[in-house]
Amino acid sequence: MNGLGVCGIISVIIYVAIHNWTFIIIYAFFLGSYFMLSAILTPSGYMKYNTNSTKERISSWSDPDGPEIIAHRKIRISNALRLIEKINQKTGKKVTITHLACKAVGMTLKEFPDLNGHLSMGNFVPFENADIGCLVSIDDGKDLAYFCYRDAGEKSLMKIIEDAETKVKSLKIGEERRKHEKASKPFWLIPSCIAGIVIEIISYIVAALGIPLKFLNTQKFPAGGAVITNVGMTGIEMGYAPFPSIMRVGVIILLSVIRDEVTVIDGKITVEKMLTLLYTFDHRFCDGVYAGKAQNRIKEILESPEEFIDVE
Repeated sequence: MNGLGVCGIISVIIYVAIHNWTFIIIYAFFLGSYFMLSAILTPSGYMKYNTNSTKERISSWSDPDGPEIIAHRKIRISNALRLIEKINQKTGKKVTITHLACKAVGMTLKEFPDLNGHLSMGNFVPFENADIGCLVSIDDGKDLAYFCYRDAGEKSLMKIIEDAETKVKSLKIGEERRKHEKASKPFWLIPSCIAGIVIEIISYIVAALGIPLKFLNTQKFPAGGAVITNVGMTGIEMGYAPFPSIMRVGVIILLSVIRDEVTVIDGKITVEKMLTLLYTFDHRFCDGVYAGKAQNRIKEILESPEEFIDVE
């Protein structure tokens, strides 16, 4: 519970204590009934299990209600790295595994439409295009921004690379940076307990209802249908991304560090470049079997990118 909720509860208690004791009497009756039922329904022999530590653990969390499905999948990435090197030499551009991953995920969302949509008014609404959000670290990791590859499922890899080059530069030193600062500035002026409510309202308007807020420079569905973030430069091997409320996507994919690993291919021991993709799925969008099939498709594309990806 945040500070706003705590202050609200304290205010209600003080108001009721001053003006009307009826609520307190009714509350005390039901609270006493609860304690009596607890004593009756919990046999005395069970009390040895209910130590102070047990009570602290039970009191610290509520019942599980998160929809997250977490999973990871190791991918042989040697073919992808060779393709990246080939494109780098041919074009002089700085191509990364993130570009390939955005294209692969965009293609997969087109094939798995139950993951590619948004939840609005209690219903799933599919997107027409496969848009992929990408997180970008700015100010040496002190701040985090994001942009969206629109229609990544249909665009060529080179178009995605060109879009990324333009958008990342703009986010770091250009117009998008100024827009990001303008949108973030109001949150310095309000306490975090209120900021949380404001973010929830804004995210519902832009990411659930699909209404852009131009005064905050926020587009509708700002993160698309999936989000990718690459933490390989930090050396992280395992870690799962949470769901920021502003994004409201069906899956967030974290790219870990690429490492040499011993593996078996066709019965032979060999050393391969391996990348672990770490997934956080929203169970409200799909079940585990569907999510597993989507992971398999992404793996298939990234392990043989020249077979599936349209470079030009």
